[in-house]
Amino acid sequence: DAALNSPSAKSGRVCGDSTRLFSTSKDMAFSLISDGMGSGKEAALTSGLCSVFLEKMLRDFPTDIMGVTFDTYWAQFAGADPAKVLLSLKGRAQCVHLKDMTVSERNENRMAPVGHGNMNFDAILAAAEQVGSEYLLVEQDNCYGEDPFVCLKKSFDYLKSIGMRF
Repeated sequence: DAALNSPSAKSGRVCGDSTRLFSTSKDMAFSLISDGMGSGKEAALTSGLCSVFLEKMLRDFPTDIMGVTFDTYWAQFAGADPAKVLLSLKGRAQCVHLKDMTVSERNENRMAPVGHGNMNFDAILAAAEQVGSEYLLVEQDNCYGEDPFVCLKKSFDYLKSIGMRF
């Protein structure tokens, strides 16, 4: 195990990123990479390295060994088109976290109930079907003071209105 959460000598800030290597009883080895959304140059370097490592794993491991849970919000937050990224994960994205994004009055990206933001869910859902996603999971990390069950109902109602069957 390698913890990267020691205080920085210069700033005293703690980086929340860490890595963990482990094996199972079935002789399978895993590496868990956790981006704790740290701050500073070290956190940026760590998350960059994690991205390179993940990309290499996606290239080198067959789809029946390594899959991903894809998150629409964080893909768009990073500046990518969620549907296009999802299409690149054919056979790997069995689970898709459906989240929407809106922009606040202060020009900040915010999570929103599915169908109540600016994402193209027609394209996202078509991509999920095309790549063989089995589970579409509605998730909203932050409801900004709104009742989470109200947000969930809004997402459910939207998905039902566009023909999703549950």
